[in-house]
Amino acid sequence: MDENKQISFRRNYYTSDDSGKVFLVAIFSTFLLAFFVSLVCGAIASAIGLAEGELSKQIWYLIPASLSAPIAFTATFFLYNNIAKIGFSAANIKVKIGWKNTLICILVALIALFGLQPFIFCVDYVLGLIGYDLTLLSVNTFGKFVLYTFLSALLPAICEELIFRGIVLSGLRKSLSDGKAIVLSALLFALMHGSLQQLIYPFILGMILAWVVVRTGSTFASMIVHFVNNFLVVLMAYISTVAGWSLDGITSNWWFWIIAVVLLAIVGVALWLLDKFYFKHKNQMEVEKFEGSRLSLFVWIAIIVGIILLVLSIIMNFTAK
Repeated sequence: MDENKQISFRRNYYTSDDSGKVFLVAIFSTFLLAFFVSLVCGAIASAIGLAEGELSKQIWYLIPASLSAPIAFTATFFLYNNIAKIGFSAANIKVKIGWKNTLICILVALIALFGLQPFIFCVDYVLGLIGYDLTLLSVNTFGKFVLYTFLSALLPAICEELIFRGIVLSGLRKSLSDGKAIVLSALLFALMHGSLQQLIYPFILGMILAWVVVRTGSTFASMIVHFVNNFLVVLMAYISTVAGWSLDGITSNWWFWIIAVVLLAIVGVALWLLDKFYFKHKNQMEVEKFEGSRLSLFVWIAIIVGIILLVLSIIMNFTAK
C-alpha cells in the first residue's frame, strides 16, 4: 500500500457545532434562493405587465418559490456531509422500522393534528384580532391538491427531517440530555418557519417529531409523521374549500376554547401512554454523550439569528398593510 496515500476517514456522528452550522447554512441558502426566484419572477411579471400584488397568485411563481427551501435543505445536507466528511449514516435514516412502528407513527400524526388544530385555530383567532395578516392555504382544485401534496407534504417531510432531526437533533444530543435536545431542536424548527403564525404548532410538532426519532432510532419515522400531518392539513384545506366549510365565528365561542384546551391535554396524555406502554419496551436510540461538552457557539448564533428573522417577519407583517 502506498504510504503517501491518505486514508479518508468519515465520522458517523454529528456534534452541536454541526447543528448550529447546518441551521445557519440552511436558513441563509433558502433566503438567497428565494430572493433569486423573487427577482427573476418579478422581472418576468414586470415584463408581461402583471399587476402589482398578482405575482404571488401565479402558479409559475408559487412552484419555484415553494421549491426554494426543499432544494436548499437537500443541498445543505449532502454538501455539508461531504465537506465535513461525515457519513450519511449519522442521520439515522433507517427505512426498516417495522410495520408496528409505522402504524404508531401514523397514529401519532393523527393524534397531533386533530388534537392540536382547535388550539391552533384559537391562536390564529387571537392573531387576527391584533391585526396580524394570516396566511391561509387555498386548495380549490384537485390539481392543486396533488401539487400541494407534493410541495407542502412530501418534500418538507423529507428535506426538513434530514436537517432538523437528521443533523440538528442528533448533534444536540451529543451535548444535551434528550429532553433538552428535543426542546431546543423544536425551537430551531419553529424559528425556521419565520412566522408568528407558524411558531407554536411547529414547535409542538417539532418536539413530537424529535421524540419519535429518539424512541424509534430512525429519522425515517419522523418523516412518516411529518408527511401524514402535512398531507392531512392539505386534505382538510381542499375539503373545506370545496365544501365551503369554515370555522369563522366558531373560534370566538368560549366552549370552543374549552374543547381546544381539553383536546390539548388529551394529546399530552395519549403521547405519554404511547411512550410508557409502547416505546418503553422498544430499543431506543442511545447516543454516546460528550462528557463536559458545551453547546457550540454556532447554536447560540443560530438561535439569535432565528429570533431576529422572526421579529423582522412580524414587523413586516404589521407594516405591509
